[in-house]
Amino acid sequence: MSGSHWLAAYEGFGALLDEDRLAQRGVSWVGSEHEARQGAPSVEHMPMGTLWSQGVWDLNVEMTQNKIRVANGGYTLPNGMGVDLEPAWYIDQNNPDVIWLAASSSVPPAYWLDVELSADAMIQALESLMPPPEEAPRKEIRAIMGYEQELAVPNVYSGELEEASPEALTNFWIFSPFRFAVMNGWSTYFSRSWAGYDMHAGGLYVWNVDYVPAKHHRVIERISQAHGLPFPEDMPLDLVGVLVGFQFATRELLQNEMEDAINEEYVGDLLVSLAALRYDELGLEEFVRPYMSHEREDVRRAAIHVCYAYGLGDLMQEAIASEPIEELRTFLEAGPADDAPILWELPWG
Repeated sequence: MSGSHWLAAYEGFGALLDEDRLAQRGVSWVGSEHEARQGAPSVEHMPMGTLWSQGVWDLNVEMTQNKIRVANGGYTLPNGMGVDLEPAWYIDQNNPDVIWLAASSSVPPAYWLDVELSADAMIQALESLMPPPEEAPRKEIRAIMGYEQELAVPNVYSGELEEASPEALTNFWIFSPFRFAVMNGWSTYFSRSWAGYDMHAGGLYVWNVDYVPAKHHRVIERISQAHGLPFPEDMPLDLVGVLVGFQFATRELLQNEMEDAINEEYVGDLLVSLAALRYDELGLEEFVRPYMSHEREDVRRAAIHVCYAYGLGDLMQEAIASEPIEELRTFLEAGPADDAPILWELPWG
């Protein structure tokens, strides 16, 4: 086969074309260069259900250039809507020394795996995208996603951006190339990661993600650099695909910002965000206490908001005597909210 196949003209492909292990995995090579060009990705036809930061979009545009589809297959996974997903393989015609693996043909180029031109490497790359064993150890991370009124997603009917209400998010993610539609849960297609979120007082979304560590380090590093926000290097690429376009401010990141805060105008916002990540911890009261007597009024207001939202009534009573502003003393005397601190939530997987 290799001698007569159009891909044999590319160095390193002759052995791959005759590799039985790839054929047994279901990898089928595209029959002609014309067909390969027809399967090339286009920035004009990126999937719905994906958000972009400017940096990741620029990366995606760059990675789309000169790519042609040279093979299909390697596994099949159901998408929960009656369609099987299968991977697609691409090369850069100007630099064909690696082969690029898209977890499915709908996954944008920014999220492709760069794979060595060998059967072993291609099979390992396929295995890295397969759902992990149910008993595999998982990591859980809570992070700030952003405020409802500050986030926007495309309306699935008009394409116009709209406020990211829970309903708008649900509709948007139905079309995601990375995660199951809502009626089938909150799992991502390939790594079976979970991406739930809570909504706290004031419309603050908090991510609850959990995943089995993956070996997509180069992809995650590439996305993090372009996005300007570091994602954990062991995150699966499909989970990162769900997160990009929203905030993902972890406790560690926010704590570092709090400690390094040059402008105290940000302290109140950081306090509210950190409290949202720690709201169910026993140490929350001790964390908030120093800010109840902070010299800045806006910081004290933020601390009172935290106490009100998360039921820290004793701390509110303690602060009454030292609070110099009558309006704030009135809030403190009223005590915490009667309702639950979480307005809307999705549980862990």
